[in-house]
Formats: sequence, C-alpha cells, structure tokens
Amino acid sequence: MLTNGGPKFVGNLSPDDVTLVLTPETDTVTAGLTIREIDPTSLLKLLGNVLNVKATQYEFGYGGSDPADYLDDNTFSASANPEGTVTEWRWVIFKHTTPVDVEGRFVSGSPALPNGLCTDCDFIKYGTWGAALTSQQNPNQSQTLGGWWVAGDITTASQLDQLANTHVGIANYAGKAVGDVFSKSGGTWTQSIETGDMTMSWDFADRKGQLNINNFDGRNFGGEMCGKSSCLKGNNHFAGSLRQTDGLGGANRLNGAAAGSFVNKGSIPAGGVIGNFGVGNNNWKASGIWGGARP
Repeated sequence: MLTNGGPKFVGNLSPDDVTLVLTPETDTVTAGLTIREIDPTSLLKLLGNVLNVKATQYEFGYGGSDPADYLDDNTFSASANPEGTVTEWRWVIFKHTTPVDVEGRFVSGSPALPNGLCTDCDFIKYGTWGAALTSQQNPNQSQTLGGWWVAGDITTASQLDQLANTHVGIANYAGKAVGDVFSKSGGTWTQSIETGDMTMSWDFADRKGQLNINNFDGRNFGGEMCGKSSCLKGNNHFAGSLRQTDGLGGANRLNGAAAGSFVNKGSIPAGGVIGNFGVGNNNWKASGIWGGARP
C-alpha cells in the first residue's frame, strides 16, 4: 500500500491469523482476519515476537437480506454486488463491535504469472486480495488494504519427521516469486508488480535449507531458512533472514526475511513449498509470495 509517507505494509504472521469458511449449502461466507502492520526488512524479528506486534482483528460476514454469491472455492462474494462481479465482495466487518463497510476483491492467480508459480502446480493456490474500509463515523474516508496470498495443504510435523528418515531426506524445489515493489526516485515512491525465480534446497533431517529469489526487478537475494523449534514455533514451518546476493553492498544492500511451509502435492507429502517474503533498503522495498515444487 502506497501512502503519502511512502510504502506501508500490512500482513499476517501466522496461519492462525486467517480463517475462511465457505458453506455452499447455506450460500454463506464468513472469515476472521488479523492484520499487522509490518516493515518488510524486520519480518523475521516480528515472527519471533508476534505478541508484541500491534494487530487489528476483524470478523467478516455479510449483513442484511442479500445472499452470498458462491460459485466455487475460488469464486465467491459475501453479498450481492451492484456490478454483479462475483470476484468482488461487499461485507460488513465488525472491528471491536463497530461496523465497518468493506468493498474488496479476492482473485485467484495473477496476470503477472500466466503459467502459475511453478510447473504442474495446481495444488498451490495463490492470488491477490484487496479491500477498502469505510467506517460509519467517517463515511467519506476509506482505508485501502491489499496484498498477495498463497495457500495449500500444509504438510504436518509428523509427515516431515517421516521424510527425514527416507530417501527424500534432502530435496530441491523450484518455482516463482511475485510481489509488490515500491521504489523511490527524487523523493517520489512508485509501485509496480514484479516477478522472479525461486529455488530452495532443504534437509529434512536437519530442518534447515537455503532459499534464493533471483531476477526480481533486477535483484537477487536469499538466505538460510530454519525449521527447528529453536527458530520458529509450529514444527512444520520455517523462517530465516534474507540478504542481497548479487554483489551490491554498503548502505544500499537489501535486507529482509522470509517464512514458509511445505505443502502436499496430492498424496505426496512436501511435494511443494510456499511462503512470503519482505526485503528492502531506504529506496527500494518489496513484499510478496513464492512457491515451488520438487521435480
């Protein structure tokens, strides 16, 4: 999100921050969402200190007599939209029991990646979301939120333990990254959508590996990821710091962090991997998602 003061990032730091329930039998959509304002260069610190991060909690639903439009798990809205576009919703949100009107979107896929995040990756879902929040107290002022989402069938900790004792103890993944870039020139910030190449190697026995994102708006960055309990709670997730890897150093060096999870490819445990990242310096910042699959 681009504001008068520069880029402002909001995000979720845990899978528990988002709940979404689609009920085609009753034609309803309900959800809960916890949004935290984050700096992409300090994401790793926040991951280990979630309780001290200022968060805003919302409960989503639809109000009035308008029914929810439900076509399938990828195409729905929370109430009838005047334009009739089912990828748009109009919800009533309750923030601390105060109603807030919302207009927004939830879109699968992205024109930026017409072939998806990786080859044969239908088991990984991703896309964009956006919302404009207007309170009843200030109906002429709205707050715009937006970003990227990625989802899959998260591999359990017990499944990862089993992989550590098999021939798949060490695995390599390849895919794509996509996100929003904010660049500053002459005191003015501009926003664009960029993509890059993602690779990751992982040792299931040691619960650590290396994540690299290259050719992302002409920049390369990466770092070691750790999935041990001493690094991150949950036992089936991982996180780590990111550093610029294309030789540029000094004050303009990119710093940031990434977090992710393994996802099952049908009956294949940890057949894929997904995550989010944030990286930047004083004049260039990026935040987005990545995903890949084992060959």
